[in-house]
Amino acid sequence: MKTSFLIILLTVFFSAYSQDDRSLFKTPFVVFEGCNNDETAEKCYEIKLQEFISKNLDSKTLEEVTKDSSRKEDTIVINTTIRYGKQGYIVPMNSSARTPYISLDIIINNLIQQKIPRVKPVINASGDTLATTVKKKIGFVLDTSNHRLIPLKDYDSTPKEFAFNNVDKIPVYNGCDENSSKNVLTHCINKKISQLISENFNLNLASTLKLSPGKKRITLQFKISKTGNLIDINARGPHPELEKEAKRVIRLVPKFLKPGYFEDKPVDVSFSMPIVFKVTD
Repeated sequence: MKTSFLIILLTVFFSAYSQDDRSLFKTPFVVFEGCNNDETAEKCYEIKLQEFISKNLDSKTLEEVTKDSSRKEDTIVINTTIRYGKQGYIVPMNSSARTPYISLDIIINNLIQQKIPRVKPVINASGDTLATTVKKKIGFVLDTSNHRLIPLKDYDSTPKEFAFNNVDKIPVYNGCDENSSKNVLTHCINKKISQLISENFNLNLASTLKLSPGKKRITLQFKISKTGNLIDINARGPHPELEKEAKRVIRLVPKFLKPGYFEDKPVDVSFSMPIVFKVTD
């Protein structure tokens, strides 16, 4: 029985367009009704969206939603994804909201898709308006006694961890040039980790386990912590021993020179990568 690697690939995608470079825009963020076109526009958007949702949900609706709840108060998070067209109007089919309550999902989705006011759209340096998708996590206290949503003004919507392609700066692997572009750095990380796994993974293990011929896949998931170390390592594969081996090998990855950054702060960055190999007779 022979075993060979087909591919080890860290798959990530980056957008060629980013609103982070505000010098490219006259209006870098959508302007909600009642907000100013300045550096406060994004925070104001969050506040106004909270107010819009809380004011437009009547107490009878919330009473029906929470009638089975045993708690008088509960903190809930609403994940919103709203697509605005070039004229600032919502695109309903590309807009949604998620809450811990399925019935509340339906109500808030209908509310957002049907009643959210028009915004002033993003405008680039050439004066062209742009369609924009705005994703926000907004917090509320769900007062089940009085059947109302109370906005949490100081709710921190910053995720506790980030997907690889959502950070401002990706982690820097030993031997990679931190001044390179995201794509170049990604290629370097991919190459370094792929080489390490290829050189250290015990392919003979597949033979001793008497695996059936064909492609075998082990999915590795882990995080690069704020300090650059690998944490929360998990593996799924066709056999527990293969999972154990994948974890052993990925722990050989040295500490990253620099962690990922979001808004100039180090953050945990989550990774997912497959190890694929072929077993033949």
